[in-house]
Amino acid sequence: MHGFNPRRASMRTLMVLNGPGIQAGQRLSGVRIIDFAPTLAKLLGIPQPRDATGRILKEALVGSRDTSP
Repeated sequence: MHGFNPRRASMRTLMVLNGPGIQAGQRLSGVRIIDFAPTLAKLLGIPQPRDATGRILKEALVGSRDTSP
Protein backbone atom coordinates (compact mmCIF):
# COMPACT_ATOMS: atom_id res chain seq x y z
CA MET A 1 0.00 0.00 0.00
CA HIS A 2 1.37 3.39 -0.97
CA GLY A 3 0.44 6.67 0.64
CA PHE A 4 -1.33 7.45 3.88
CA ASN A 5 -5.04 8.03 4.33
CA PRO A 6 -6.06 8.31 8.03
CA ARG A 7 -9.74 7.92 7.15
CA ARG A 8 -9.39 4.40 5.72
CA ALA A 9 -11.19 1.85 7.85
CA SER A 10 -8.29 -0.57 7.40
CA MET A 11 -5.86 1.86 9.05
CA ARG A 12 -5.52 0.90 12.70
CA THR A 13 -3.68 2.71 15.44
CA LEU A 14 -2.78 2.36 19.09
CA MET A 15 -3.33 5.23 21.50
CA VAL A 16 -2.22 4.96 25.11
CA LEU A 17 -3.30 7.70 27.50
CA ASN A 18 -2.25 8.11 31.12
CA GLY A 19 -2.55 10.94 33.58
CA PRO A 20 -5.03 13.39 35.04
CA GLY A 21 -8.39 13.38 33.29
CA ILE A 22 -8.01 9.86 31.86
CA GLN A 23 -10.22 6.95 32.97
CA ALA A 24 -8.19 3.90 33.97
CA GLY A 25 -8.66 0.62 32.16
CA GLN A 26 -10.60 1.86 29.14
CA ARG A 27 -10.26 -0.10 25.90
CA LEU A 28 -11.81 1.68 22.96
CA SER A 29 -12.50 0.39 19.49
CA GLY A 30 -12.75 2.51 16.41
CA VAL A 31 -10.00 4.93 17.44
CA ARG A 32 -8.55 6.72 14.42
CA ILE A 33 -5.38 8.76 14.17
CA ILE A 34 -7.51 11.80 13.30
CA ASP A 35 -9.05 11.55 16.81
CA PHE A 36 -5.73 12.38 18.51
CA ALA A 37 -5.72 16.17 17.99
CA PRO A 38 -9.30 16.82 19.18
CA THR A 39 -8.81 14.58 22.22
CA LEU A 40 -5.49 16.12 23.21
CA ALA A 41 -6.88 19.63 22.74
CA LYS A 42 -9.75 18.76 25.11
CA LEU A 43 -7.31 17.40 27.71
CA LEU A 44 -5.12 20.50 27.45
CA GLY A 45 -8.11 22.84 27.64
CA ILE A 46 -7.30 24.51 24.34
CA PRO A 47 -9.56 25.06 21.31
CA GLN A 48 -9.92 22.15 18.93
CA PRO A 49 -8.03 22.70 15.66
CA ARG A 50 -10.40 24.23 13.10
CA ASP A 51 -9.50 21.72 10.43
CA ALA A 52 -9.73 18.68 12.75
CA THR A 53 -12.15 16.09 11.43
CA GLY A 54 -11.74 13.54 14.21
CA ARG A 55 -13.80 13.24 17.36
CA ILE A 56 -13.00 13.74 21.03
CA LEU A 57 -12.65 10.32 22.65
CA LYS A 58 -14.99 11.33 25.48
CA GLU A 59 -15.44 7.76 26.70
CA ALA A 60 -11.75 7.75 27.72
CA LEU A 61 -12.01 10.94 29.77
CA VAL A 62 -12.91 11.19 33.46
CA GLY A 63 -16.36 12.67 34.02
CA SER A 64 -17.40 12.53 30.35
CA ARG A 65 -20.61 10.57 30.12
CA ASP A 66 -21.79 12.27 26.93
CA THR A 67 -20.49 10.22 23.98
CA SER A 68 -21.85 12.46 21.24
CA PRO A 69 -19.23 13.87 18.82
